[in-house]
Amino acid sequence: MRRLLESLEATYEVQSQGAGFSVKARVAGGLIGTLYVEVPKHLTPECRADLKALSRQVGRKLDPMFVGWVNVHSADQRVGIGTRMYQVAVKELARRGQALVQATCAGKTMTPAAGKIWTKLKRQHPSQGDVIAP
Repeated sequence: MRRLLESLEATYEVQSQGAGFSVKARVAGGLIGTLYVEVPKHLTPECRADLKALSRQVGRKLDPMFVGWVNVHSADQRVGIGTRMYQVAVKELARRGQALVQATCAGKTMTPAAGKIWTKLKRQHPSQGDVIAP
């Protein structure tokens, strides 16, 4: 599949999933990755304060969302599919007027790969602590 990825561009589609949404990555019609964005059941006090401060900074109320689950087919990892799915998710969050909070804000864990993507996103968008305003 890696050879296929090198010759074909992946497509990304956003699908509503209750209050959240998913981003699906496909190459030649085959599903190679999925990312789910969810409403957190709770936020840590630190993240709640970061969200409030960032809302003031950008001049609008931001509702929090987080990436609850990501899966990229093992043969397609380390070629930017996960990064691109996060970027598509951030674009959708911007359209919805929502903020992206780190999974740790919702009491979940975050992989080292997701941490690297998070660092890149914070450089590209307004942020406060563990919250990004697309």
